[in-house]
Amino acid sequence: MGIQVNVSKKESEAGNLVMLPRGWYKVTISDVALKESKSEKNNGKPMYAMEFTVNEPAEFEGRKVFTNACLWDGALYTIIAILKGLGYEVDEGELEIPEGDDLIGGELMARITITPPRKVGDKEYDERNDIKSFATLAEQQVKVGSQSQTASAKTGTSLLPS
Repeated sequence: MGIQVNVSKKESEAGNLVMLPRGWYKVTISDVALKESKSEKNNGKPMYAMEFTVNEPAEFEGRKVFTNACLWDGALYTIIAILKGLGYEVDEGELEIPEGDDLIGGELMARITITPPRKVGDKEYDERNDIKSFATLAEQQVKVGSQSQTASAKTGTSLLPS
């Protein structure tokens, strides 16, 4: 005999998830887990596996996007972009990165893109959403969810060195 459950209206209307369209989204950090890198070059080094929940635009509210933030010298671009997006001031020199739990609940803007399917060596990867940059809510003058999104390159914090 199977397991008896009650299906909600929202669950009954669910279908396959489609990619979030490219653009700026208001997100909240909803989960942070401290993990170790499994890459050959940086095996065992610390990183945050981060989950973000979309707040706006409303039609995508509740959707999740994910990124990893490396926590070792020379690979700090993502965590620095996130901290700046949360309003932290970050200068050259020593920095104590907040505990993951202290970041949960933080709101910021995330520029989400679509990475097409690809093959690396023998491994194949499906299409997926990726976060390419972050900005503070105050800095980002964006019409969230519209086709006429305008994000200033000066205010967005890229994940890559300039």
